[in-house]
Amino acid sequence: MGDCQGFGQHPLESEERLNGRMPSETHHRALKSRLDAQFARIGRALASPCRLELLHLLAGGERTVEELADAAGLSLANASQHLQGLREACLVESRKQGVFVFYRPADAEVSALTRTVRLLAARRLPEIDRLIRPRVRDGANKQPRAVETIIACILAGGRHQRRDAAPPRSSAPRPASLFQTGET
Repeated sequence: MGDCQGFGQHPLESEERLNGRMPSETHHRALKSRLDAQFARIGRALASPCRLELLHLLAGGERTVEELADAAGLSLANASQHLQGLREACLVESRKQGVFVFYRPADAEVSALTRTVRLLAARRLPEIDRLIRPRVRDGANKQPRAVETIIACILAGGRHQRRDAAPPRSSAPRPASLFQTGET
């Protein structure tokens, strides 16, 4: 977790501030650019559907790399690579127990962030509405909570049925969904 140390320090704790002077405008601009570059690390980590799925899976609790790879339908190497990217952005933490590496969200804010991303996408991206509309009953998709409920259900591998939808005809296992990710 070496890259994450010092995260909570005040951003103006520079040599100028310690000497009792406020940084010049140029220094302030440079500091702001460095801060924005650090904020962008989070954005880059979230810019992968696979990483978002892994974070969604981890919201349910600590899991091994093997469990995550299996639940996300990724190879072990690919899952490890994505988890390393999330760890470098300080979004997940890991611990080793014997031959297994367990991952968990770094804190509750990580799960809140992924929920916020889903809500923002549901409100702002018309593609989300087109994907969700067939699964919404009674036009409830105008209410953000209803959309979030449907998205969570889809991500959990469930199906949100409309009232007029016929019950399933077969008890045979259904094919894995593109969005199937396990428990929420």
